[in-house]
Amino acid sequence: MSKKYKLICMDMDGTLLDKDGVLSQYSESVLKRARDKGAILCLATARPLFEMIAYCVQLGIDFPVVICNGAYVYDVKNDKFWHETDLPVEEAMDILHYCKENNLFWTLMTHDTVYFPEDAKRFIDMNAQVNRYYKIVQDARDANGLPMHNRQVLYTDDQWRSVLEKGACKITVEGSPEKMAIVDRFYQSDRKYCTVSKQASNNVREITYCSADKWKGIKIVAEKLGVPDDEICTFGDNLNDLEMIRNCKTSFVMANGDERIFKYATHVVDSNINDGVAKAIEEYISDNII
Repeated sequence: MSKKYKLICMDMDGTLLDKDGVLSQYSESVLKRARDKGAILCLATARPLFEMIAYCVQLGIDFPVVICNGAYVYDVKNDKFWHETDLPVEEAMDILHYCKENNLFWTLMTHDTVYFPEDAKRFIDMNAQVNRYYKIVQDARDANGLPMHNRQVLYTDDQWRSVLEKGACKITVEGSPEKMAIVDRFYQSDRKYCTVSKQASNNVREITYCSADKWKGIKIVAEKLGVPDDEICTFGDNLNDLEMIRNCKTSFVMANGDERIFKYATHVVDSNINDGVAKAIEEYISDNII
């Protein structure tokens, strides 16, 4: 590969991080070497700001990041948003009501807090899974000197609305594939909404503003930093990465990824549990960074 690269854009879960949500020492060292050579490392993730900022600290990067599936672009160095699209209040309220009516487990996110429904503990398996996930989030924050993340329960419609009116970035719905089919039916109806549901895994749907996708966010970063399209490469694993895999001239899909996006990538590389991103950077990118 003789092309030159400047902007390396990476999904996190299922791509850069291992199955436990941890960045390996090997991957960290490869990314830091790429950074030191002049690469711009851009995390492009479904996670909100408070969940992923610890990894920026760990990697020693202050580059812009694409979060909530492209609904926001955040300038880490200057602590400001280059792009932001909050959830529309009324439509988000409809979604939360739909989840309640259909016995779906949801979380509502802002940039600094994760909110849970009043009956979260009733979803025993999901509640345990989410608690494990947020322990990993907090472990990463602890390791990088960041304070405890915020978690709150919402009890009433008025509380839902108050959070949404202040600005919320996404709703995550989790459960079995059968439960996710219920979410999908909501978006297959004739009703017109300004939100979109994207598959982060077979058991997760991420709901954000409809115009959001990671590639649009990456393009905002590239244009502001003066990086042409042919100096960008992207790494992803699932359908919420489709646009950045399909549109980028050099794109990598993980071997553990959703096979439906394989055909759109220029390369299929080793799995996330085998440091596939780091291996691909060493093989294809490292000697071609400008």
